[in-house]
Amino acid sequence: MAHVIKTIIADYGSSEIGKSSAIKEVYKEIKRKYPLLIKIRPTKGGDDILALLEINGIKVGIESKGDPGSRQGKSLEEFLKVGCDIIVVACRTKGDTIENVRDFERKHGYQLIFAQHSINKLAKDSLNVLYAKYIVQMIDQIINGTLY
Repeated sequence: MAHVIKTIIADYGSSEIGKSSAIKEVYKEIKRKYPLLIKIRPTKGGDDILALLEINGIKVGIESKGDPGSRQGKSLEEFLKVGCDIIVVACRTKGDTIENVRDFERKHGYQLIFAQHSINKLAKDSLNVLYAKYIVQMIDQIINGTLY
């Protein structure tokens, strides 16, 4: 396995556009693609996703809450503490959530990738599935050392 470059993937956008829904779909796609992955900690937080997973020895943290004042900052610190190689989070275009992500990048040396899911009210679910496949493919490329 290639050396994994620590990466944070932030689904970036304004409020009420479905960032959390898109990240929840990423979690589902990871579980579908890697059914035997080790779940270091299961999801928690009601409808939102806060999960710590391991894929082929690579730790992946997923946080779907990206609203101002949410647990996103604490989740990032927890992901750092347990040694996550790849982190997927939601963040807004301004305010504390994007600042948390940018600070995390600067302080801890993670590569930051801003991603944006496609938005359409009629095709939301289908588009989120496509986005999830794209993000999981990106994660696969990070793990295999072919993205960087």
